[in-house]
Formats: sequence, structure tokens, C-alpha cells
Amino acid sequence: MRTIRSRWSLGRQTRWRAFVAHVRGVMHINNGVRMRILITIFICLLSNHVLAQIDAYKCTVNHSSQLKENGETTPSDFSKMQVGKEFVVDKGSGRMTGELANHNSFGEPRVLDYGSTQQGFKVLTIYKPMISVEYLYIEEFSKNDKKPFMLIDGNIIYSGLCAPY
Repeated sequence: MRTIRSRWSLGRQTRWRAFVAHVRGVMHINNGVRMRILITIFICLLSNHVLAQIDAYKCTVNHSSQLKENGETTPSDFSKMQVGKEFVVDKGSGRMTGELANHNSFGEPRVLDYGSTQQGFKVLTIYKPMISVEYLYIEEFSKNDKKPFMLIDGNIIYSGLCAPY
């Protein structure tokens, strides 16, 4: 009659052979299963790339006008100086940095809508203690690579185009 011994009670060389046989058995995967695993990994990597969203926009002011006493908006000397200025908008926080900015010790931006295929990206900044309001709107749903934007800062209206950054 044979006695049953634990594999650990065998000699060191026999234990090593048992371990190697176990690993080979675990590592043996037929080609069909291996192909399914590779396809699954590929799809996961591809979907992350496709679903990646735009984290920021770089915007350029193409037009600027100021509210006049007669109720019209027309370019003023000050607003004309703003044409060509650039700024970057972080979509997560709504912060604008660059030649036009919307955050400092007096105000913090608040994202109202992150945008979608049907809605625009909207940011509202309220400055205190002397209340002033700034509103940024980017047409996130535009089919063009460059998205139109409008920024209302007090009595000045800026407009232009934003590109993914």
C-alpha cells in the first residue's frame, strides 16, 4: 500500500519540479482564450482613447465691444486692444489663465454646465466685495474643430474661437 505524503515532505528538487509543473499548467492557455484576452485588452485601451474628453480650451479673442449709453455695443479703444488676446480655460474648474483671467482673491469661477453634444460649456464668476459678474459660454456642441465662445465681463463682450488644448 502506498503512503500519501505532502508535496512539501518531498525533497527540494521534487518540490521544484512540482511547482514548475503547476505553473506550466496555469500558464497553458489555448489560442482561442488567449485571442479573446488580447482583443478585450485592445478594446479597453481603444475605448479609453476614444472616450477621452477635452480637458481645456485655448481661446482667441476675434471681436470685442463695449456697451454704450445708447444701448448698443460698439468697439471702443479699450475693447479694440483686447482683440488677439488668448486665454486657456480648464474645463474641470472653469479657471481662465492667460491674458484674460477669471480667478483671484476676489472671485472663483463656478462651472454651471460642462457641455455636451446638445449644451454649451458655461462658467459663472462672481467677484466680491464690489459685485461684478463674468460669464463664459463655449458652444461645446459645435461640429467644427474650433468652437465659438462669448465672454461677458461687466459691460464688455468678447467673442472668438476656442480650440482643444
